[in-house]
Amino acid sequence: MTPVLSMFEAGVLPLDQWDARVAAAVEAGWTAVELPADVAAERVVAARDRGWSPVVLRWVDGADRPPPASAEVGRRERACAVVTADLERAAELGVSVVTVRPAESRLDSGPEVVPEYAEALQMAQAALRSLVPAAARSGVAIGVEAAIEGFLTSPVEARELVELVRSPDIGVCLDVAALSGIGQPVDWIRTLRHRLVCVRIGDEVERLIDEVVAALAEVRYAGPVVWCGDPVARGRLGAAFGSAGMSPQG
Repeated sequence: MTPVLSMFEAGVLPLDQWDARVAAAVEAGWTAVELPADVAAERVVAARDRGWSPVVLRWVDGADRPPPASAEVGRRERACAVVTADLERAAELGVSVVTVRPAESRLDSGPEVVPEYAEALQMAQAALRSLVPAAARSGVAIGVEAAIEGFLTSPVEARELVELVRSPDIGVCLDVAALSGIGQPVDWIRTLRHRLVCVRIGDEVERLIDEVVAALAEVRYAGPVVWCGDPVARGRLGAAFGSAGMSPQG
């Protein structure tokens, strides 16, 4: 497992504040980082100058970045082009995982805006299958974000989606905080097992760190564990790795 610091929220900070956060993170011992998919090139350079390795590019919503299971054909095509471009950029940066938000939000949109749930699942599956060649060419895994915006709210559903795509380059990105009220992280981890390609955890669920890391060790997870919180908490994550008998890689 690789401990990775998320700089996703910091991606909108002015450059001087970004540099200050980078400096604090380096002082805390972080060597790997998650960046927003649309991060500016100079910020990548700044991270590398500090000795950081970009490991994850996280999906960014936007008018020009629709999800693959969009209702309109044009938006679906645009989404696949965006993911392909993300994969190509990730390969250039040496990133191992690109995350993808698969569908439109089902929490704040009316039924006339989003496809029905079953249809959205079929669209997501078709889109992911179309992206398999691009992922294989790039050598970068696609992590489908589960339990986000009311979509893929069951570990069995998430597992079946990626299994139907039938590609070792397509897996699940699990955000532990997103599971609040819908399931237990350990259940998700044991159900998804080798289909996990990225796991995110942060301050708001700090009490779960030990059991999450122990479950990841149980299923022999070897990917990035992204910390979405204060950089100085690296020791807390490292302690959880040690308790699980794991040596952090990076």
